[in-house]
Amino acid sequence: MAEMSVGPMQLANGLVSLLAAAMLAGLILNPRINEGIVVKIGLLGMTWGLIGTAYLTLSASHNLEAIWHAGLVLRSGLVVTCIGIWWRARKC
Repeated sequence: MAEMSVGPMQLANGLVSLLAAAMLAGLILNPRINEGIVVKIGLLGMTWGLIGTAYLTLSASHNLEAIWHAGLVLRSGLVVTCIGIWWRARKC
């Protein structure tokens, strides 16, 4: 069985994904920021997508379908967040 190692760029990608997920989680949990339910759902999707990306990258996974799905969750969360921000700006 070949040993799977994580290169420096994979390590950097995984760590930045974890950092971004932690920052988004802090944003979601901050009681002083009232972002609304749609934006919160989008931010949660982005957080889960980043956590999935970090896990797959740091575990040196070669499962491209899982990596694509994590990216899809991240980008879907981004779209939902943008729609929520647009909707709030339109209502003001």
